[in-house]
Amino acid sequence: TSFDAMTKLTKWLRSYKKENFSLEAQIIKKDDVVFEGHFLTTKALCGVLFVYFDRTYGHFITVIYEKGEYIYCFDPYLRVEKRSKNKEWEWLNPHKFNGCNLRIKRDYINEFKSHEAFRAGKLSERYFILIRRCKK
Repeated sequence: TSFDAMTKLTKWLRSYKKENFSLEAQIIKKDDVVFEGHFLTTKALCGVLFVYFDRTYGHFITVIYEKGEYIYCFDPYLRVEKRSKNKEWEWLNPHKFNGCNLRIKRDYINEFKSHEAFRAGKLSERYFILIRRCKK
């Protein structure tokens, strides 16, 4: 999982626009990836965010929507009920939360500490693909 992978995914998503799909993908990186206010715009479908899984490994999660102090996501690796000690993040039943199986507190994901589970990491390491609807 790297910036190169994010670039390839973005190019692949953009190729769908050529096939008459009305979507656009944009890479947002580094200090522009801060979940404050409403990071996802009303035209956004979702986003793909690189987060750390533990102190050594990271992976991509899909950011579906924001509500209150939480960001609601889908993590393909999170399959069992699990939560952090202070409930900074927790597993959700995807049937009850529009397909989301993870919610993360904004303050937690935005902290500039690195390499803790479900944090976006240091500003210099952050990558996010914003997927939006666009006109055909």
